Amino acid sequence: MYFSKLKTLPGNGSGNPYDRYLVKEGLYNVTVKEANSVVYYGFGVDEPGVYRIESWAEEGIDTFVGDYNANDFYVPENPTKKDDNSGEGDNFSIEIEFKKGNFITYEEDGVTRYELGARWTLGFSVKSAPSFPVTFPVVFMRVKDSYEEPLPQITSVKVTEELTQFPELDGTLTSCKMDGTVNPVYNEEDRFYHANSKDGAIIVAKISKPCEYLDKSFSTIQDAGNSSLTLNNKYNYTDFIAQYAEVCNSQGVYGVTEELMLFLHRFQSSHRYFGSTGWVSGQIDYEAVEEFYWLFACYTYEA
Repeated sequence: MYFSKLKTLPGNGSGNPYDRYLVKEGLYNVTVKEANSVVYYGFGVDEPGVYRIESWAEEGIDTFVGDYNANDFYVPENPTKKDDNSGEGDNFSIEIEFKKGNFITYEEDGVTRYELGARWTLGFSVKSAPSFPVTFPVVFMRVKDSYEEPLPQITSVKVTEELTQFPELDGTLTSCKMDGTVNPVYNEEDRFYHANSKDGAIIVAKISKPCEYLDKSFSTIQDAGNSSLTLNNKYNYTDFIAQYAEVCNSQGVYGVTEELMLFLHRFQSSHRYFGSTGWVSGQIDYEAVEEFYWLFACYTYEA
């Protein structure tokens, strides 16, 4: 691809981390005012593919690029990837692959269109030059198609239990600890898990109201259009949760069945609430045991 004329910078953006110059494929002049200061660009593209970002500075100018990934609302302090001299001379050259998963797709006039979910943040700087400020060309160009791995097969999980309206139980709804003090025991007669024995208190899960660790219920967690109920890139629990939510009692709970226990286990493991990087682990004052992590949304009625 050949660009015969430098594009002028767009009117929006000042080159700061949260006020980036917004650009698309093309050739641009980049101005750096002093050594090692960073000028930030938000790079957007119109279709999937592998794109090369390359500087074409004159001899004696040592350019540098930092790749900060795609996020419109957050720029990390340090780039996740960087390049100094992969281009000709002291110029940088870096490639970024935009896959279909980076885009929102929609149909318009019978044609599939792509809209990038978040612009890719790049930071340009000059390590050394005869004098400052320095202006040098940077090209943003598509060089090849992206390689797309087959999408995982998603299974819509069906309810297999015969659900009935869950009753209003006596007692105070009390959160289950995940340290082993509540040992779930399955009762084949009522098909619910109970605390510590088959005759113990029924273990219930909050479905249609938020549990202690979530600010949204399972039944509304996808209101923003996310895929929070598609777990481990394999299981879609949207319809499953909708059916359980319909039969919860006024406190938003339903007794934990075997299939509901499996959902809770998959939900917490898919979202990684526990372990060394789990954010829920920092909200409890005891050590949770992995076997009982799925109790994070569970309660019992205590007298």
